[in-house]
Amino acid sequence: MLTASIRQRKAARGVIEAYKQKKPISGGQIVKEAGYGTGLQTQPQRVLNSVGVQIALNDYGFTEDNAKKVVASILLSRKTKDENKLKASDLVFKVHGTYAPEKSINLNVSATAQLSDQELENIAYNVDTPENEAPQAP
Repeated sequence: MLTASIRQRKAARGVIEAYKQKKPISGGQIVKEAGYGTGLQTQPQRVLNSVGVQIALNDYGFTEDNAKKVVASILLSRKTKDENKLKASDLVFKVHGTYAPEKSINLNVSATAQLSDQELENIAYNVDTPENEAPQAP
């Protein structure tokens, strides 16, 4: 069975403390404080994404399931402010990928082209023009 090393546990605690205190701290700083060398301080994701750190985070209760429970309690609480419920709802939509896709179009028009408003609308809304008919300049 895999276990986390002492330094991996220190790194996991550093991640948790950074989130609790909401203080801006880099991954490199967390790795440094956990006792890792300068090579890994410049590539902190190698440590923070390691199996041992993930095991330690799980042992400390810093899991996706617990995060989901917190979001659910905020969303369903009668005492929670609407602003916090909206933030919790936003997270639910992000996790489930249920945001409606944003619609955008790119339209490149030559500076010499003179298209009517109707022709521009047809292009913007992807309305087909008759096959042998090109947009006409006025």
